Amino acid sequence: MNTGIRATSLTLRDLVTQKLRRDVNLRNFFDPALGGAMEVSLLAPEDLEAAGHEGVCLWLYRIERDDQTLNQSRRAMRDGVVNRPLPLRVHYLTVPVIDTQHRADGPELEQNILGAVLQTFHDHATLRGADLQGDLAGSSQEIHVRLESLDLDQTSRMWEALNHAFQLCISYEVAVVPIDSALEPFNAPRVDVVVPEYGLAEELA
Repeated sequence: MNTGIRATSLTLRDLVTQKLRRDVNLRNFFDPALGGAMEVSLLAPEDLEAAGHEGVCLWLYRIERDDQTLNQSRRAMRDGVVNRPLPLRVHYLTVPVIDTQHRADGPELEQNILGAVLQTFHDHATLRGADLQGDLAGSSQEIHVRLESLDLDQTSRMWEALNHAFQLCISYEVAVVPIDSALEPFNAPRVDVVVPEYGLAEELA
């Protein structure tokens, strides 16, 4: 399965959407049944703004290999080469996108949204079972969500690189997101005994 990143994004979006639609201070903005038009989006903030929409972005902005678990999950052997999933850590910038020019309560609304997101991932730092969406649904996979500490300089440089005015935001690291190998599993004989004199291995019957 090479759709682990997409499934992780869908999982986070679904969890935050459910939270905002239930929140007593925010449901009128996010629940369509109550006339709410705001959305939880995977778009970059400028793209959501360009579409004329409001809400909160869970924007995937960085992907890196998780070296700590890279050698832990061996699933198969083929021609002497270990076939294992590629474990990833993915990073999401969480940004409220509010039309503050036309909303007198814009800054307060931004802070309410971020407070609700912080509460959501504090209460659900580990996602498993029924939490999982997309191709992770029904699997035994667990993903862990951690608030990242970005200092003002890091955040400022990020917005500068995006050629965008500074906005209130927070960042989350999510681990471990698996990308399975495309190689077919191969059942190699198990090594049970090492013979030191010859440097060889024998298989027990």
